[in-house]
Amino acid sequence: MGTGASSPAVFPPPPGERLAAGDALEQGRTALVTGDADRAFRLLAEARPSMENGQAWAWCSALDAVALGRPYRAAELFASIREDPKFQQLARAVLDRLATPLPTASFKPEGSPWPGILPQALKGLVALRPSADGGLILATRERLDLMSANGQVLASQPLPGLIDLNLDPSGLPVALGTGQFFLADHLVTLPPSVTSAISIAVSPDNKVLVLDSKANAFFILDPKGILVDRKSLAIEEPGKIRADAMGRIYVTSRRDRSVTILNGDLGPLKVFRPKEHGFDVRRLDDLQVDPVGNMLFSDSRHGEIFLFSPEGRLLARSPESGGVAVSAAGWDGLYGLLFYDERACQVGRLKW
Repeated sequence: MGTGASSPAVFPPPPGERLAAGDALEQGRTALVTGDADRAFRLLAEARPSMENGQAWAWCSALDAVALGRPYRAAELFASIREDPKFQQLARAVLDRLATPLPTASFKPEGSPWPGILPQALKGLVALRPSADGGLILATRERLDLMSANGQVLASQPLPGLIDLNLDPSGLPVALGTGQFFLADHLVTLPPSVTSAISIAVSPDNKVLVLDSKANAFFILDPKGILVDRKSLAIEEPGKIRADAMGRIYVTSRRDRSVTILNGDLGPLKVFRPKEHGFDVRRLDDLQVDPVGNMLFSDSRHGEIFLFSPEGRLLARSPESGGVAVSAAGWDGLYGLLFYDERACQVGRLKW
């Protein structure tokens, strides 16, 4: 996650100095996740003649188009990836959230509550997320459960002191417990230097980011838990850490309900404060981000959620009155949004 090499002096480079297409794509991907979108564009242009019909090139080029402020081009590139319908949804999401100035929507319950979930399965719920196969991931204070669409428990992993749940870039769960974390399908021990871990995320280059509240820093680990780097922060009461598909890192402050956003090279990008945009988010208990940087805020005490664009435009929120009380929300970054209503002791889906 360091800074990429300097940009070439001449573009396109002379034939004898051009990279192999695969190398150009890989270096372009690295440039993107370390915050150099212009260099990524040049490298991806080098790779294009022989790789533009491949999913890897289209994915990286679409993300780079977002980073360069070209949402229509990004949507076109996402839509060109036909191997998986999620890319068609992402193309639509980019247009809805970054390009089209739609009116603010309201989140509303959709369909029936999730079937087959017994009340004891929801006791001590910390978080929930949609699973990649259409199921449900439930995190309670002591375990992680994977449930099917009909409420059957497919797998269960004990994880004492579970405090945070997230999804890695491939949609698999990453969860933080006391002194260890769960990544995809196995447990990993935290290094001794991480003493007050409160939140976890995985970057697009598969680095594990662990936020430490007392150190006011986050630690960068490899998937085996080996310490790679440490980034000190100046944030009052840090709460959650997240990452988007372009490598940007998001850290919340519980004190002033703000989000500090860093580039992939760990340099400061901006601080987002909803109040400065005219929105009173009374608590910030959870943050989730989609691949292109739209942010879902959750306030469990007041049962509210807010979806903001990267520029601070309010895209959707809980209804002003009535509706459902959202004790926790889980988002796949596309259009799959789940909620837990503690009062009704049920899980359901939201639409907007």
